[in-house]
Amino acid sequence: MYSRLSSTFKAFACIGLLLASSGCASSGNDSIEKENSSTVDSKIIDGKTTKAEVKSLFGDPEDVDYRDKTTEIWKYVFSKSHYDPLAMRAFQSVSKGKKKTLTVMFEGNVVLKHNFSASDFEQSTSNW
Repeated sequence: MYSRLSSTFKAFACIGLLLASSGCASSGNDSIEKENSSTVDSKIIDGKTTKAEVKSLFGDPEDVDYRDKTTEIWKYVFSKSHYDPLAMRAFQSVSKGKKKTLTVMFEGNVVLKHNFSASDFEQSTSNW
């Protein structure tokens, strides 16, 4: 009987591990998924690149903010995460991933300045 319980437990543990490790999610603007600071800097030239060029490179921004009548800020965000079965906590699932953000400030129709950042993150979700 002990052998049968042990085999059943191992089977359920393996299935649980596979399910937990297979979850992946991404959100945001896919156009910046493969970008880094160097590639963005080669595509956006402060004082030269126009709104139309930025839009053709990265599509519509996720967020647009207006600082004043002539200054506009576009924001692009992309995040990708995966469940980490080794970091599971009691009654919680843990996902880890990377978040990328591109912020472009325009003065009129031309890029005034831009910034690209990438950071790792960890997020816990309750299983209740």
